[in-house]
Amino acid sequence: TLDLLWTLNLPYKLTYSLFVALTLFAGFLSSGHPQPGRWMWFAYGMLIFTFTWLRIVGLVQVRFMQYFAKKERSMLPPDEHANKRMSIAARAGFRQKTVRNPLQFALSTYFTIWMIYPVLWLLLEGKIISPTVNHCCTVVMDVLAKSMYGFALLKFQLLVDKSQVHFTELKVTK
Repeated sequence: TLDLLWTLNLPYKLTYSLFVALTLFAGFLSSGHPQPGRWMWFAYGMLIFTFTWLRIVGLVQVRFMQYFAKKERSMLPPDEHANKRMSIAARAGFRQKTVRNPLQFALSTYFTIWMIYPVLWLLLEGKIISPTVNHCCTVVMDVLAKSMYGFALLKFQLLVDKSQVHFTELKVTK
């Protein structure tokens, strides 16, 4: 969470990272408590998770609307249509699939995998899957959520032209 927020220079980096840590802590407590308490911890974790997940999705959407919609004067030389207006995204190379695809993959991995963890917990609690299947699925999701997401985000950072795009502080207004 912190690396995504830092990469896109989104606000509330530490706050949302703390919320994710609280969600993980609530998940840990829900797996170790006896029956009535585990559902309370699960509900608490889901409340924090839902709030945090929806807020981060909203911030990421605002960031992309900002960069894909904003038009500025192009930095092209005078002989190459100096009056042409380009979006920041086009100038920075976001329109290129080689740059945009790793970020889209990282975001889809991040948002999808984190939604699967609670579903997996519910399947285990409902005795639909065995603890062994739960453990194997958790290991696979951990690899996807951390390794593949991290490499896709790193690839995006390496491909984006940092001299052309400046992730200024996002101003969220209502």
